[in-house]
Amino acid sequence: MATKGTTNGRWPSLRANSPTKTPCAWLSSAKDQVADVNSRKNIDFVVHCGDLTDTATNTEFEWSRDVLNGLNYPWVALIGNHDFLGTGDQTYRVMYGELDFAFIAGRVKFVCLNTNATEYDYLAAVPNFDFLEEQFTTDTDKFDRTILIMHAPPFSEQFNNNVCKAFRRYLDFAPGLLCCIYGHEHCDKVSDLYGDGLMFYAIDCAEHRNYRIMTITPDGYEIEQIRF
Repeated sequence: MATKGTTNGRWPSLRANSPTKTPCAWLSSAKDQVADVNSRKNIDFVVHCGDLTDTATNTEFEWSRDVLNGLNYPWVALIGNHDFLGTGDQTYRVMYGELDFAFIAGRVKFVCLNTNATEYDYLAAVPNFDFLEEQFTTDTDKFDRTILIMHAPPFSEQFNNNVCKAFRRYLDFAPGLLCCIYGHEHCDKVSDLYGDGLMFYAIDCAEHRNYRIMTITPDGYEIEQIRF
């Protein structure tokens, strides 16, 4: 996903792989996707919503990193459930850092959350409520609005659905929460998952040759689907 409006630009959201295809197939689509993003102006940064790899090999991590490094804009990448296979989470940490992270751009805090609970057999604090609370209450003088980004959404087979209601309650404490964005499902979809007006945007895989650009506006946001 790409964004604009945080620093007078835009931001697209990319899921650059499709585990149902060979690495060569999704790499080719991802390269085309990067080229399309690069052809656009006023992009602030790019977010990859997870599944950088199919089977979490070092080679696949390097392939996806090299493709994303072709972007003309800053980018970040979340970890997906495919990236956990074997010791993939350790490789991700070496290449990208912590599995939960956040940053502020244009007085909007982007909270990037690991929600791949089944990869821990539900034994770890995933999603990490302490991390969410910390992000919602830290540096509040520097941001007025929040966007939550994750790989697996609530009610999916990867999410810890025992805490779905508690998760939604925690989100009420996010200052000016605009929406939630996720990957995982290999489709472009907009849902009111909880039926309360909080919108969840699913970002498609590169194989389907589309992505989203979000524009942050003074009164909210605009989001458009881009086909390439």
